[in-house]
Amino acid sequence: MRKTNVKQFVKRGQTYEVWLGNGTVNSFTNIKATNKFFADTNAFLSRQIYELNLIFSDLQSKFRRDWFYFAKEEFKFQRKLQLELDACVELFDLIFNRSAYNSGNYFVFIDISIISRNLINLSEALRENDKRRSHTTDIYLLDSLKRRLLFLLSEVSQYSALSAKLHFEPVTNGSLVVANPPHLKLKIA
Repeated sequence: MRKTNVKQFVKRGQTYEVWLGNGTVNSFTNIKATNKFFADTNAFLSRQIYELNLIFSDLQSKFRRDWFYFAKEEFKFQRKLQLELDACVELFDLIFNRSAYNSGNYFVFIDISIISRNLINLSEALRENDKRRSHTTDIYLLDSLKRRLLFLLSEVSQYSALSAKLHFEPVTNGSLVVANPPHLKLKIA
């Protein structure tokens, strides 16, 4: 499975600083804590990209289903939507390679933001198209996808060392999902 490889830091005296593309600067007193932050950050980013890819596939599928409804006069509109999708595909392809660059800490966050915004634009355009055709259930689907994108964008923009420490992993037992902080061991009987 593809994973991000964010690993760039600056050492200033006894402090290790990690600058991220969302504007946060995270400082650590030792390399072990810095590497732990990189591991947490890479796991977080990989999950966000995975979620983005799922939303992308839903929107791409929706676009192809709606393709039959586009009139000849809507060629420019259809082309604009296709370009949004193509831009996302290109960024998905670049994002993992860029994460290992010297400025990978920056690129990954920016690329996730750009993909998210492109998909938000796409969902809004498809929503307007469905609204003109009174496709209510499709409107609800697009609203749900947009909310997921906005939440993801918010998580990425606010990510820092503090949120890495507070990040909860789900533990599943059948249909029961329990929030489990990584520093606590939780047994489900």
